[in-house]
Amino acid sequence: MRMKAEYLAGIIDGEGTFQLQVRFRKIVGRFQINPRVQFGFKNLPEEAQLVFDIQRFLKAGKIYQTAGIIRFTTTNVNDTIKVCKLLLPYLRIKKEQCRKLLSIAELIKSKKNRRYIKGFKTTSFDIYTKNEMLKVVTIATTMNASKQTEKYRNTLSRDTKYYIEKIEEIYHQSEPV
Repeated sequence: MRMKAEYLAGIIDGEGTFQLQVRFRKIVGRFQINPRVQFGFKNLPEEAQLVFDIQRFLKAGKIYQTAGIIRFTTTNVNDTIKVCKLLLPYLRIKKEQCRKLLSIAELIKSKKNRRYIKGFKTTSFDIYTKNEMLKVVTIATTMNASKQTEKYRNTLSRDTKYYIEKIEEIYHQSEPV
């Protein structure tokens, strides 16, 4: 079968997700930002072949297999941008999620692919502004909110309020006294 972007967009609309993972690393006191495009199927021969065909077509991402699931995931910012730009014109259901993820992936790329907002070795392009980080966490905590239960978000401390408090702490510490 010859792969087309329109066909792939249909798969992503039905079985895929646009994920923006923002994790606060307590040990080092910084955020990590991971944008991903992902989809998966039952790990059956026909579905597995389809996933491998899609990866070959995209020339991007990685495939993860378990006994029951085969999953495609973009694993870096460049792959995420490439896949989002390819799919965006053809998506119907998840077009807005794709736009949001693309905007954050491009922001990360503009920062030389830095995914941490605070670190031990930083230069001016490493640091995200407070407003940029507020945009990132707002998108991350609301992009797939309809698919997440409130209990899930609160259990994992993934609500917007939690992240805003952490951002306030970090940027308050770095302001000159």
